[in-house]
Amino acid sequence: MTRVIPPIQVGIVILAGVAPFVFPAWITLFLAFLAGLVFPPLAIASGMLVDLLYQPRGYWPVASMLGVVLCILALLVRSFVKTRIM
Repeated sequence: MTRVIPPIQVGIVILAGVAPFVFPAWITLFLAFLAGLVFPPLAIASGMLVDLLYQPRGYWPVASMLGVVLCILALLVRSFVKTRIM
C-alpha cells in the first residue's frame, strides 16, 4: 500500500468541507470518514458543521455524535494500518 500524496489529502479535506453544502448525506458521511483518515478530528468538525447548518434548535446533535463515531473509527483504521504496514 502506498502513501497518499499531500495534494490528494488537501483535496479530500476541501471536499469534506464543501460536502454539507453540495452533496447528499451519504456522500458527506463518506467524505467525512475520508477526511478523518487524513486528520481524525475533521470528522467531528464535519458533523458539527452539518448540525449547525441543518439541525433545528433544541434537538440532539446527531451529526456531531456520528462525527465522534467516525473519528474513533478513523483512529482505529489508522492505527491498524500503521501497525500492519510498519
